[in-house]
Amino acid sequence: MEINDYLKEFWEAVDAEMASRNDSDYEVNQPQMQKLIEAYSFFKRVADTSGGTVEPFKISPKAVHGGVTAYYTLFYLTGEDLKKLASIMGNMSAISIDSMVNGDVCISFNVPNVFRKKSST
Repeated sequence: MEINDYLKEFWEAVDAEMASRNDSDYEVNQPQMQKLIEAYSFFKRVADTSGGTVEPFKISPKAVHGGVTAYYTLFYLTGEDLKKLASIMGNMSAISIDSMVNGDVCISFNVPNVFRKKSST
């Protein structure tokens, strides 16, 4: 089997799993949601002061995790902002920092378990 066949099979399984879930079966995991909001607020503030942009929240309870994507022409931090970034990064389960073809920097990250399955009790 070729790698593309494995990838196709994997994504079909992911799609099937997501289709079997219902948003109403999940609830906010408050501590993790607070971490996501804190991270979003930080990246939004930096974007607002440096001409960057942050994509609006696109979260789905059944996806469980929450993410943010931000774009900057220049992402430059010093002092307390650097410490804050380090703290926020400790709450992430994934982060990517990419150079875009237009020269911008794209920072995208996930905070895990922003939603959790409702308990049956």
